[in-house]
Amino acid sequence: MQKLAIFDFDGCLVHTLDAWMVSGHVAFKRLGITVTNKQIIDKVFAGDHYAPQDLGITDIEAFWKDYTDEYQKNIHLVSVHDGAIEALAELRSAGVKVALLSRTQRRSVDRV
Repeated sequence: MQKLAIFDFDGCLVHTLDAWMVSGHVAFKRLGITVTNKQIIDKVFAGDHYAPQDLGITDIEAFWKDYTDEYQKNIHLVSVHDGAIEALAELRSAGVKVALLSRTQRRSVDRV
């Protein structure tokens, strides 16, 4: 029987919250919208693709592009959680297949 371990990227293996929060505040500010950290978490992280419209976003696709482009500029704020790399290596050496799931764009995951 094959064994498989599935991990989420953001928060589980990698600390990305700071980069996403900074990027969110910048993206909203460019549009003249002031938001709280809680609003970003509730409407951007936990909401669906269109949830930022509840905060005044009118062009949702342009917002997501700006937000993820800004995240690329803040990727230096991202760090791998202590022990994550070693844990993945140990699983692989034990013959466990490892999969990574994320809502984060592939271009961001690859940079980490």
